[in-house]
Amino acid sequence: MSCFVFPKAILSGLMFDSYMRAYEDWDFLLFAFDRVFPVHIGILGSRIFEVDDQTSDRRGSTEDANNFNAVLDYLYVYRRHPGATEAIRQSRQNLLSLVGLQVNRAML
Repeated sequence: MSCFVFPKAILSGLMFDSYMRAYEDWDFLLFAFDRVFPVHIGILGSRIFEVDDQTSDRRGSTEDANNFNAVLDYLYVYRRHPGATEAIRQSRQNLLSLVGLQVNRAML
């Protein structure tokens, strides 16, 4: 589990994109990281107990996170946050090819 703590000023004006069906948290964090990149601070935090069964809602378990809408959200995020390196763009292209999309790497 990851936890991020930001000064209020860094998050000023940022909002979750309510039009996204999945990955809106990823998009939000990328915008925050554009403002200031996080650093690790090794502190003792809360203890998390994970339930290893079907009784809880898991990230990525919704229908929209597992159908073609998820692919559209990936493309949406990639357009808003272009890959900074050729290696990142190549990784994105490889991921999209797994669902049959051949996207020009320059667009990723």
